[in-house]
Amino acid sequence: METGTASFLNLTGIEAGLIPLAGSVLLSLIIMVAYFRRVMALLSGPRPVYKNSDQIREWVEESELVYEKLSKTLEERKEITNRLIGQLDAKIEALRSMMAGMDREMIPIAEEIPGKERKVEIMEMGEGGRDFSEIARQTGFSIGEVQLIMNLKRCQESSPLKIT
Repeated sequence: METGTASFLNLTGIEAGLIPLAGSVLLSLIIMVAYFRRVMALLSGPRPVYKNSDQIREWVEESELVYEKLSKTLEERKEITNRLIGQLDAKIEALRSMMAGMDREMIPIAEEIPGKERKVEIMEMGEGGRDFSEIARQTGFSIGEVQLIMNLKRCQESSPLKIT
């Protein structure tokens, strides 16, 4: 399982969207609490007591309760998201190992074709529209070798001097 910046970059769209949402909700609540505390400080100072001061105090208390509930909910969602990320990382690793096993199964097939015939097959696959990674998997060449063979063929075809 990846940690640090790498795991942050592996977030799915849902988790990546929850992080800014959680931050904005927390920031809004902090601003509201600070505002109501300031109002309360003004009301409790030497100024005259307003008729609605009790109602404002109730709002401040309710806002603080809402802030605490939202903080708990966001923390729970964060834990759920972290568990889901862990499960997704495990599934990704399982898929990688399955792909590696499939690649190992394809190599013996690629080794059955002699060198020159394999290069011809690569060119035919490329002309057939297959991408480099698929050709590499099926022939046993690396992606760089497949690209090199395809580029050499293109150069030979476009060159006025034919190399045989």
